[in-house]
Amino acid sequence: MFRMLKVISTFTFFIGTCFYFSYYLSTQEKINLEASLPVISKVKEFKLTDQNTKNFYSNKMAGKVWVSNFIFTNCQGPCPINTKKMAELQREFNDAAKINFLSITMDPHRDTPEQLKSFAENYHVDFNQWSFLTGEKKEILYITKNIFKVPADEDPINHSTRFVLIDTLGSIRGFYEPQDKTSFEKLRNDIKALLNKQTAV
Repeated sequence: MFRMLKVISTFTFFIGTCFYFSYYLSTQEKINLEASLPVISKVKEFKLTDQNTKNFYSNKMAGKVWVSNFIFTNCQGPCPINTKKMAELQREFNDAAKINFLSITMDPHRDTPEQLKSFAENYHVDFNQWSFLTGEKKEILYITKNIFKVPADEDPINHSTRFVLIDTLGSIRGFYEPQDKTSFEKLRNDIKALLNKQTAV
C-alpha cells in the first residue's frame, strides 16, 4: 500500500513538473515574441468622425491594443478583401476592453459617416470594437502619412493596404499585408503577444 502511494505521489509530481515547464516555456516564448517587436514610432493624438457622426478621439485607445487600416467604400480592389480580413480578426479577438479596430477612409468626400456605416454593416461589424472614421481630406492625409507612417496621396486608389499594429502605450509595433498569408499569420501572433503582455500587467 505504501509503495503504491509512493508511486502515485511520484507520478503526480512528474506530471505537475511537466505542466509547470510547459507553461513556463510557453510564457517565455510569448514574452520573447513581444520583446522582439520593434517600437517603430509613437502615435500622436488625433480626432476624426466615426460612423455615428460622433467625434472620435484617439486617446480613447489608451491601454488597448489596436489595429488600423485604410479603405474607401467605392474601392473595387483590395478594400473589400482587407475588410473581410479585419472582420476575421475581430471575430477571433472579440474583447472590446482589450483590443479595438479602426478603418480610416481615404475618400472622405464620398464616404460620409452614413456611407461608412452602411459599408461596415455588410461585414457584420461590432461597432463597440471597430470604428470607421472620416474627416477632412487634408487631415486624413496628414494622419495617414505622418502618424501611421504609411503612404497616401490625393487619389484614394493609391492608399496603403497595410494593417498597422499599435500597442497599449500607443506605439506602432508592426506593419502587415493582410492578403499575404505569412504576414497575416504574423499579425495574429503579434496581437496575441501584446494581449498576453497586457494580461500579465
